[in-house]
Amino acid sequence: FCFFSNWNFKGLQVCQNCRDKSCRSGNSRGWPCPFGLCLSNLQDNHACGFCLECFKTCPHDNVALQWTTNPKIKPDDRVLQTTTLLVCAMAYHFLLHSPWPFVRDIVNLVDKPAWPQFFLLVSMLVIFAVLLVPGVFKLTSGPFFKMSIAALIPLSFMLWLAFFTPLIMVNYTFILSTLSDPFGRGWNLFETAGMAWIQLWPGSIPWIQSGLVLLGLVWALKKGQRAWFFQLKDQKKALYGFAPSAMVMVLIAAIMLIYFSYL
Repeated sequence: FCFFSNWNFKGLQVCQNCRDKSCRSGNSRGWPCPFGLCLSNLQDNHACGFCLECFKTCPHDNVALQWTTNPKIKPDDRVLQTTTLLVCAMAYHFLLHSPWPFVRDIVNLVDKPAWPQFFLLVSMLVIFAVLLVPGVFKLTSGPFFKMSIAALIPLSFMLWLAFFTPLIMVNYTFILSTLSDPFGRGWNLFETAGMAWIQLWPGSIPWIQSGLVLLGLVWALKKGQRAWFFQLKDQKKALYGFAPSAMVMVLIAAIMLIYFSYL
């Protein structure tokens, strides 16, 4: 299951016969791929950062996007990518948006460096992402745990959207001001340069974040159940098999909902 669109080629043979490989090396039309990828060898989007420079650099106009879903994560390293995506999303909420100053101070290495606490935090995040979360899903899903892990992707994605929600709504006036004068030259392209700072519906932020988490949970449960049914070909067995992992996802969503309501 790949949440984002995979790269697709209008003509794979065109990519394979291309001598310049401008997608990897760049040209006058755009930058080279910052991840060193060559489109003729790319099978999915896991290593792609979606900068879209390959759209610019391809001299044959041979790059397109395709929406696709796969029932499970195949390589083991992508299991860790998925669990890290989830753990970091939750950690960013607690560390950067936390109402508790002592929590924020752990990552404030510029003003209040506390290296022992910081390294302890990093160690805990690694343990959660590499051991605990995969272990829990391995325990609840057995041999099909990769399918359940894959269902975490939409939930994690919505947690990241929830993280950026207050940043955008609180700072949207700065965004509009910057768009009017992007180079600091005194421009006022959209009549928004130098506008007063106004927060956008700050009281609605927890509600929006909660809605995003619930949407991600429903999406994850739907994808997980579909992946189990794809494997077992039996609706009842798929529901029973996925139920323990689904409860873990519900617990994760509940933790975040309680956190948002506390804020």
